[in-house]
Amino acid sequence: MIRDLDQETHTLHAANFVIIGGGTIGLLIAQKIAKLELGKVVVLELGGEKVSSAAESLPKVLFPKEQYAGAADGRFVGLGGTSARWGGAMIPFLPEDFQSEFRDLVIETNQYVSEIEGIFSLPQGPYEVQDSITFPSYVTRLAKWPKFSKRNLAQLLEGDMKSLPNLFIYKNAKVKKFNGKNSKIISVEVENSKVHNYLFESEKFIIAAGAIESTRMLLEIEEEYSESENSRSKSMTGSFFSDHLSVKIANLSPIDKTKLNMLLGYRFASGGSMSNIRFELEPDSSARKFLPPHFIHISFNTNLPGAFGTLREIFRILQEGGFPPAGHFLKLLSYFPWILRALFWRFFRRRLLYPDNAEIEMHLVIQQEPDAGNQVLLYKKSDANDENRAIQISWEVTQRDITNTLRVFKHFKAVWHESECINYVDAIFLDDEEVLSTLSKGGGIYHPSGSTRISFNGHEGSVDSNLKVNAMDNLYLVSTSVLNSGGAANPTMTEMMLGLRLVDYLGKE
Repeated sequence: MIRDLDQETHTLHAANFVIIGGGTIGLLIAQKIAKLELGKVVVLELGGEKVSSAAESLPKVLFPKEQYAGAADGRFVGLGGTSARWGGAMIPFLPEDFQSEFRDLVIETNQYVSEIEGIFSLPQGPYEVQDSITFPSYVTRLAKWPKFSKRNLAQLLEGDMKSLPNLFIYKNAKVKKFNGKNSKIISVEVENSKVHNYLFESEKFIIAAGAIESTRMLLEIEEEYSESENSRSKSMTGSFFSDHLSVKIANLSPIDKTKLNMLLGYRFASGGSMSNIRFELEPDSSARKFLPPHFIHISFNTNLPGAFGTLREIFRILQEGGFPPAGHFLKLLSYFPWILRALFWRFFRRRLLYPDNAEIEMHLVIQQEPDAGNQVLLYKKSDANDENRAIQISWEVTQRDITNTLRVFKHFKAVWHESECINYVDAIFLDDEEVLSTLSKGGGIYHPSGSTRISFNGHEGSVDSNLKVNAMDNLYLVSTSVLNSGGAANPTMTEMMLGLRLVDYLGKE
């Protein structure tokens, strides 16, 4: 059931599991724990039933190096969290993007692919594509997108959230402090929006508050409860903060627009889900010896005025749980001819029709090289207007990232001219300076990772392979921040699968 902490009268609560964060991961694992009847589950969500931007509720972020835009634009509070605004691309990692123990973990985690597909009503089946354009040294893969009505976890799991008798979700619940003793968290102190205090005790605690906020919480816990300065330094929590970097590398001019859309356009599957093509390095490609994991995708500019932009805005409002204004529907009437053609493409060709004024572009998304100098840090001076400590994100694109980007760009330009793509589209590649001009900003992908990385030897990381925090016996953390590097795929599906794997581990425990 969903409760409002602003209306709660009891100040002391007990549970078997307390999950901090009612966003994408928090709601997913809470529902599974409750369905397995492992005990009483409490979810503490800072926001309300509607999502809002991070700047309104989360601690202030300072940037001693480059400004990391994902700290504001990529974070949301409220039930459903980022999933209320998220595009929804689901694709598992290729194990070959990783090494040694982490590669083995990815192989094990990918066993949960079918479970995720079932939750989001995605079509079952492989993520590799045969009926599309191919490039030497690259494999063609599909990212699967749930339909808009199944992207927001708060809407998707609403029935279970309200009906499961052992699941209690508290909104307007701001976690202030973790209380620990003898390497265990005993309770969390929580404040509602009226500044009334509550205490939640539990056997196990799971932090699932997003990559940056989860890292901040763990930094505060380690600062207070780690046994020594030496043990804190070994954890390296906050270090190796990284993201995917995205840059436009070419503008495309179709020779055969219909053929191009059939081969590379967004595809519709049964049930209303979609998928789009991307190109990743083949698992056994020799290029892996000198190129980092990355992918190339072709898209059109969705911010242009027209029928597609209006439809997209309508569906985004519905995804957030709102109702579009009447003016949006009236706009569609003026685009009626395109709507008819789009419906034909949707139901007979199973493709999304490019808008008539579409600017078709090619983008490179590359794994940022993990660097210990890119960090999330606690800021020692509190903001006088905010009891929460500010944090620092000391992040920048390094020279190694620049070198890697140019190497991948040069390699892909060469294989482009060896592919059949030149029969359907002319590519006007940008020059190196144009590509690098946007690299320093990251490109707006917002897939943060690395700041609470998995350790397989008990040191030099924050959590073990089962996501238990190394310094604590009953504290777990689920976030993209546990990924040691970004790989060449969107990390959300892997993050979800790691969460499902954690629940099964806790069930066996």
